[in-house]
Amino acid sequence: MLAPDAVARGDLRARLGSSQGVLVQTVYLGAWAAFTVLSLPAGGGRLGLDDADFLRFGLSIQIVAVTYLSSAVASSEIAAAGEKGVADLALSAFSPRAVALGKLLSGAGYAAYLVAVGLPFAFLSAGLWEFPARSVAWAAAIGAGAGTAAGVWGAWLGGRVAEGLMRGILHWTALLVVLWGAYTLPFPWSLASPLAALDLAIGGAPSLVVGTSVTFYLAAAGTGAAFVAARVRCLRLEESDGQG
Repeated sequence: MLAPDAVARGDLRARLGSSQGVLVQTVYLGAWAAFTVLSLPAGGGRLGLDDADFLRFGLSIQIVAVTYLSSAVASSEIAAAGEKGVADLALSAFSPRAVALGKLLSGAGYAAYLVAVGLPFAFLSAGLWEFPARSVAWAAAIGAGAGTAAGVWGAWLGGRVAEGLMRGILHWTALLVVLWGAYTLPFPWSLASPLAALDLAIGGAPSLVVGTSVTFYLAAAGTGAAFVAARVRCLRLEESDGQG
């Protein structure tokens, strides 16, 4: 049986090594570099924000970017040459479980990569204004967890909706619901939004509370993997019926 890590390696090779993937990384790191320059004492007046609000703004943008990019590449909204979607893998020799676990691994790996390459900029900006490193670390954990879930569900969406325009509409609707809609809910339901979890982390909420949000995102990723496996089975059944 083909192993799920082969799926993950193929995804990550395409996302990090293709021309589209390199462009995404360049823009992402360029944005972080620009933010770091603004963090300098002489850097643009920090947009008129105080220290805490300025770094909260930067970390919020990071979480939104990681969540969006993770789901966009997985759903093929941002096409990475060489990456195989769920529909393609359904016609391969990989088992449904291997496809699902592979997408889970690649989602986690890509989200962790995006968070990791931004961490030096985040810690530098935090250090310039004596902002607690603990908040930056929690923001990284929140971003990685939310990005993992977004990547898995993005892969499912890419395998579920073939038409590009409809898939894009559903993708952006889901992002707005999670990032903004959930943010407006009362606690603890607002923890479904990584931006609400970030506010709690920066506000000094207990680690258990913030950690609960990260656990929720990882559970959502696991649920998404189960849906990916089910979608692969469904596609294979449709293919079998069509040949019959």
